[in-house]
Amino acid sequence: MEIDRNLFSKILFSSTYVAIVTQIFGVLFAFDSDTLTYLGYLKILFFILTILAIWSHYKASYSDPGKLTHEINSVLLEFYINLHEIPIKRAEKFNQSYGKMLFEKMDEEDKKDEESDSENSDDDDYPYEAITSITEQVKERISKDYKIELKRCDKCFVVKTPGVHHCSFCRGCIIKRNHHCPWINNCVGQFNQKFFIQFNYYCMLGCSLSGFISCYYLIYKNKKE
Repeated sequence: MEIDRNLFSKILFSSTYVAIVTQIFGVLFAFDSDTLTYLGYLKILFFILTILAIWSHYKASYSDPGKLTHEINSVLLEFYINLHEIPIKRAEKFNQSYGKMLFEKMDEEDKKDEESDSENSDDDDYPYEAITSITEQVKERISKDYKIELKRCDKCFVVKTPGVHHCSFCRGCIIKRNHHCPWINNCVGQFNQKFFIQFNYYCMLGCSLSGFISCYYLIYKNKKE
């Protein structure tokens, strides 16, 4: 039986908030009239971390991860050339051996990214409209002038720079796509990676703190009895 990936992702997304609410109740029940005030300060810190975790999860889930559209395709291409390729060409002129090693390393990384990207895009059956803002002539001219291999997405037909990968869940190419996270029901890309890292960081601290509060409360209660 094949499971709907979108449904599975939504279930995991909802379970994130179920886990957070369960953790809140666990901390609230660790209460006793004789409990040291020390636990009260830890609970305040826990609730602050929980609020920050919920906020960062919301931002990571509903922020645009960097979906590449035909309207901004040419802008991204120009930005990439100015930021990456021109400085690399200058470095290659000053040090030919270093430039050669750098390009070889970039080619190896591009091959690995291309293999993983093709595996992911094969599952995308969404019917895309075959339009583009960058013609093949412009693509070939830029590739020749700056000695870079530009690739066009087989699914959504945008011209991809290194780091841009297609996502079958989001139905488009994502700038600096890392992966599609079902816990946020969104891709982790250029513009929401910060919120995703913050969410993991706050959750790690919150889980550690709630575990400490629960253990401390149980040990204190057993000693009291």
